[in-house]
Amino acid sequence: MQKPDKIYLHNPNMHYALSTDNGHGIPPSVATHLFTPFFSTKPQGQGLGLLLIRDILTSHHCTFNLLTDPEDHLTRFTIQFPM
Repeated sequence: MQKPDKIYLHNPNMHYALSTDNGHGIPPSVATHLFTPFFSTKPQGQGLGLLLIRDILTSHHCTFNLLTDPEDHLTRFTIQFPM
């Protein structure tokens, strides 16, 4: 199965958004810290980006997850908007 080479946004009925990425994936050891303040895997990273995203989504009562699928190795960020 060929992996996509772009980030795709899917929102067929505006109840959720799905972003899929075919980068290196998120190792389990990193995944547990992704939304921790000041945690970054980048040398110049500040560790605030995903924290800010989490705070915005939570304040709007959205649910979300960020997972790398072990089978197809694609990382998916899903946001579900409240009805």
